[in-house]
Amino acid sequence: MLKINFNYKKAGFNCIFFICLLYILMRPVLITYITPVFKYLFILTIIITFMIAISHKKIITLIGFKEIICLTLFYVYVVVNSWYFGDSELLYYGLERYIFLTLPIFIIPLINTRINWLYVLKCLTAFGIIDSLISIYEFITYNAVFPLANISEDISIQMSNYKIIRTYGLNGNYFLLAEILCVCGFAAYYLYKFEKKRSALFALVIISIGVLTTGSRGYYVAYMVGLLVLYISEAKYHYISQSQLFKVVFIILIALLALWFLLGTNYMLGIPSIDTILTRMRQIFAWTGEDANEARLIKWQWSSQQWKTSFWFGYGACSTDTRYSGFISVTESGLLKRLVELGLVGTVMQYYTFFHPLIKGLKEYNKAIKKNPMVIFFLTVILCFLVEDLILQRYTELEYTIILWCSVSYISYCQKDDAKL
Repeated sequence: MLKINFNYKKAGFNCIFFICLLYILMRPVLITYITPVFKYLFILTIIITFMIAISHKKIITLIGFKEIICLTLFYVYVVVNSWYFGDSELLYYGLERYIFLTLPIFIIPLINTRINWLYVLKCLTAFGIIDSLISIYEFITYNAVFPLANISEDISIQMSNYKIIRTYGLNGNYFLLAEILCVCGFAAYYLYKFEKKRSALFALVIISIGVLTTGSRGYYVAYMVGLLVLYISEAKYHYISQSQLFKVVFIILIALLALWFLLGTNYMLGIPSIDTILTRMRQIFAWTGEDANEARLIKWQWSSQQWKTSFWFGYGACSTDTRYSGFISVTESGLLKRLVELGLVGTVMQYYTFFHPLIKGLKEYNKAIKKNPMVIFFLTVILCFLVEDLILQRYTELEYTIILWCSVSYISYCQKDDAKL
């Protein structure tokens, strides 16, 4: 008689993980078009898995007493800071955005050996293709496929002297769409280069076009930085042949030609959809005479002044969050957001809880004889997000923060794949 071994615990963790992954990838559409139950299921899942994680002595040992103490001190700081400078509403946002969304640093070590990460990358790539095709359709038709309450069906935006098109896909927000597509694009590149999946190259092209349709200049730059990191990292695994060297030279020449075309000319193709991408690319470098960039510079100057007036402790965690009824103003920078909200003390504490385990994990990776290439994928995601975080206020947004801390947790505690629980 054939006996089938079925691991119910592993199956349960996988089911929960992929439901949460789906929620992160398309939260606005899931809540609006299917059911808001997904939101409460996600919250409940995070809380339960966190409680299971901290009940495991091995997880606590793996993370380390020092790092847990640092995280705890930062959590206490957030609670006191938001309550002292704000009210119960600000305290709620502080708990949610600065504490709840960082819990994956405890959860990922628990589920790591129960998840097939290669399958996760394949799912990300498949989702990226679907999301990108929807975005490309929106870009061509100027209409949102899944309009939300705050989105009109016409996705074209009239600026002072030109019109741009920004797509929403399955994410309800062009920043969020660009964010998710960047991660999906890195997954496709990883499958193509590290796993030699030729079909992933097609996916990479489609997803890259999807990123372009978002019109998010910061993510244009962050995406290119990420792909460059992946390319360099992959090359270190293999001997670089003469043909590969010619390819590199050819790519550099094409990049220089494209840069000259963007910066040295004002040429347009006469195709509105293509011209809007060219316009957005040129605006990456145009910091004078361009309304959006000048407005961002003004915000940065204002935020710097605000920080100076409350230098040490800030104005309260999440006080620049637009959801808060008494919010000050957006800062247009994740770094400035932390300084204005948490002050220098809280910002140093927050960055320490982030970079200390990350650097420790990277040192272990460099020492390892048999290296885990998944570390490269997660490091690429982190670098992409940090580049964007300098010029856009994305930290404490659900998807951004969850993905960031999942990536940190994997590099810091999970790359050896030997902590079976």
